[in-house]
Amino acid sequence: MSLLKRNYINLYIFFLNLFLCNNLLEIPLKPLKIKGIPKYKNISLIEPGKNIIIKNNTILQEEGDSIVNNELLFLANIKIGSQSQGFNLILDTGSNLLWVAKNGCSGRHNITNFFNPSSSSTCRSTNQPFEMRYGTGSCSGYYYNDNIEYIKNKKFNIYFGVASTTYFPVSGADGIIGLTKSYKEESLSFIHMLKKAGNTDSLVFSIKFENDRFAPKVQGKMYIGRHEDFSKKEAESCPLIFFLNEIFWACKLDSFGLKGTKNEYKVSYSTGIIFDTGTNYIFLPKRYLQEIRYQLSDFGCFIHEESTIACNANGDVPDFRFEFDGNTYIIPKEYAYYYTYGDNKNVYSIIAFSDSTIPIIGSVFFFLFHTLFDEEKRELKFYPIKGSIEGGLSTITILIIVSASVIAVIILILIIYYCIKNRKPTNSPGQDYNAPLYPNKY
Repeated sequence: MSLLKRNYINLYIFFLNLFLCNNLLEIPLKPLKIKGIPKYKNISLIEPGKNIIIKNNTILQEEGDSIVNNELLFLANIKIGSQSQGFNLILDTGSNLLWVAKNGCSGRHNITNFFNPSSSSTCRSTNQPFEMRYGTGSCSGYYYNDNIEYIKNKKFNIYFGVASTTYFPVSGADGIIGLTKSYKEESLSFIHMLKKAGNTDSLVFSIKFENDRFAPKVQGKMYIGRHEDFSKKEAESCPLIFFLNEIFWACKLDSFGLKGTKNEYKVSYSTGIIFDTGTNYIFLPKRYLQEIRYQLSDFGCFIHEESTIACNANGDVPDFRFEFDGNTYIIPKEYAYYYTYGDNKNVYSIIAFSDSTIPIIGSVFFFLFHTLFDEEKRELKFYPIKGSIEGGLSTITILIIVSASVIAVIILILIIYYCIKNRKPTNSPGQDYNAPLYPNKY
């Protein structure tokens, strides 16, 4: 093939890829299947709960006379059954089941949309019971089978739970879409069922927010497939680890630290940590808090009620820093704290410390980093949006360097040993090596 012809072909491929990539960005709501490019599917716009107010650039939720940090859980609107009934469901990477509440559901909850299986001509009962328990709630009922529409005019058949009893304190949500990875019954895994139905060609999804969480209307998207953000040099990853059991999206947390304008402290203690979109806070073992308690005063901070960090808003309020596989992920202070008002000038962190709590990275992290959940490559991958990443040596890189150094030292020792062992003495002319070392002078 001539060089000129080859250049024309390369130029054609370049403009074709450029055109296709632009389409991917401009029409995210349409499923695309193009040779050489994975399918992208948008679940829906994801919005926080209701009753949102904004003060001092911080999203809050008002409950009675008190003001607390808004839950900031991620909701996707889906439709179920032949009547295409809509439900607002929490996207939860910390559980494995899609469920909605049944008409006449008992218990304590704030659910407004209920599912009536008899109203859907395509709904079938399996007569198999289920029960789910969460950190702040639970539900139980029976598994059903029906059609689900997750984007306009795109349906597939799914097994899901219909709860007859639920304790569900969340406002503005009608249930949950569980997005943990493989489950012992793959027919109950949302992503696995998508693939089985031919609606995706990979067990990969990502969550990305298009604007700031302080915006009046937060908008984001969930993508099924590999997003182009993760091919950029700014993206970093950490390998999945087996933590508690294999269904959780978990990495190894190597260290946790604080950094202000003048001071920086780090606790180098390793543990597994779960990435959970269904939790709003960050939960860490109290050991981290105990190891930095005497350094907090350097930032104008202190321990509040033995479970969290509070800082004087006029002090050197620090950022939070989490190290995964050699890279440091920074949550800037604008996102790391919420505020109280009146005479109290302190800010309170989004991290809760407890010895009895499973370490969890909650929803605030996903506003700062476009996060890809990859069951096929067994990794989580992150692209910085509002947060930032400081590169370092990954665990694998460090192991390679250490191993190479050890091997080099061993080889050097063997070479020296071989040379010494096989060295031949050189005799000077006329010298008798059997003669005494110091012969008598006379």
